Amino acid sequence: MQNAQLQKQLREVIDFLCHHGSSIRFLSSGIWVDREWDTPKQSTKPMFEIIYLISGQTSIYLNGITHAVKKNDLHLLEISGNSMGGGGHFQMYYLDFSFDIPALSDQFYGCCKRLSVNPECINLAGLESYFLEMHFENIAEQEFRQQKILCSLQDLFICLYRRCAVSSEHSAGHSGRQQFLYDVLNYLEQNYMYPLCLKDISGLVHLNPRYLSRLFKEATGLTIQQYLIRLRIGKAKKLLSATSHSITDIALETGFCDCQHFCKVFKQLEGITPTQYGRSIPSG
Repeated sequence: MQNAQLQKQLREVIDFLCHHGSSIRFLSSGIWVDREWDTPKQSTKPMFEIIYLISGQTSIYLNGITHAVKKNDLHLLEISGNSMGGGGHFQMYYLDFSFDIPALSDQFYGCCKRLSVNPECINLAGLESYFLEMHFENIAEQEFRQQKILCSLQDLFICLYRRCAVSSEHSAGHSGRQQFLYDVLNYLEQNYMYPLCLKDISGLVHLNPRYLSRLFKEATGLTIQQYLIRLRIGKAKKLLSATSHSITDIALETGFCDCQHFCKVFKQLEGITPTQYGRSIPSG
């Protein structure tokens, strides 16, 4: 899919979620690891599923067609018949949802048409935090759960849209100004666990620090420091949900200078402490 078409499709999905998000019912979510699955045909209403492969590769059998899925691929699927998948070694986030109003299911399907985004189209690194946030809200069952998941889902598609816009400008010949975003995002993804400063990052892309900060904010809506903090918190949430590491170890593994600072930032962003978050994740 050409980037211009993908960008148009993402905009339509974002607009639809903004206007009709109150009719969405979020069903199940989680992390699927090295296991096959089989979703039987839906007898009542269509179901949609968004998946994001964070490692490995696998395949999906959907409505009579087999699709290969590899690391960093993201798919928005409409499941009206049997859905099966698995095989190989992989880790995959997923979120299932449906609409209260049948007509909205048909309209949404018209927007997504099995929306698929892969790393050849746009930079898809670092999306784990969105899925972890949606999964936590889905299992925590706190007040305004549906609204919070919807906000995270909208944020995810807005992030994809903005990255797609940057990619389109790059492919049109604006490489001198836009390639920096790929380089900076990849650098942060690979080095978030180390002490980082704006001077070093700006040297990587050969831009003035103030100019880099302005371009990054225009492209992502966040400062580099804000993005880095959210990236680190997303990585910490993954460790809290998947390991038995201590809070101190997780703080240091994700680039925080000490446990106290980590806990303070975590609670500011998530509303609960790391310990409370870890206890909220079902065991097994």
